[in-house]
Amino acid sequence: YHYVDNTMPEQTYEFGNPKNETNIPGFVGIGPNTPIWLNSTDLGDCAVGSEYLTYEIWYGDELTVGTVYDGDPNDTNGEFGKISVVLDEWETCYHEIHFWCKDYLGNGDGFTAFDFWVDAEGPTTESEFGDPHVIEVTGFIWDWTWVNYTTIKFINATDVGCDETEYENAMAGV
Repeated sequence: YHYVDNTMPEQTYEFGNPKNETNIPGFVGIGPNTPIWLNSTDLGDCAVGSEYLTYEIWYGDELTVGTVYDGDPNDTNGEFGKISVVLDEWETCYHEIHFWCKDYLGNGDGFTAFDFWVDAEGPTTESEFGDPHVIEVTGFIWDWTWVNYTTIKFINATDVGCDETEYENAMAGV
């Protein structure tokens, strides 16, 4: 008998936490240390196993390329023929990742691409009181603000990140 593996490995990716996938369909917002797993698994009855996974990370005009072989120190999956790579250090703004893999027989001709936003800065907050209110300057480290039960306190948070509207909407809640 001869067994034939003529299928390419399955390529998947996963976002760890924190992440936000709910504000805009198709956009994912993550934090600066949110892990992203890139995975390659050769499936099927005659699968020979994934040999390597290559990835490109696009950040503006910057390109980072890496290749991880089955069983090397950057392969976090200890099982033969399965590769997992963890990426977890990100700069603020938009990123795009392309990755592809091949099995030990050279099968593999497609690539997976996805994009995401990174929010590495916290929001700025401001608060102010509506009327009526009185501020008493005490000369100490703080001043007293006197209010009554009808006074409204406004608390505003702004998270602009890359100064882009899509980014602001995608990042709300991260």
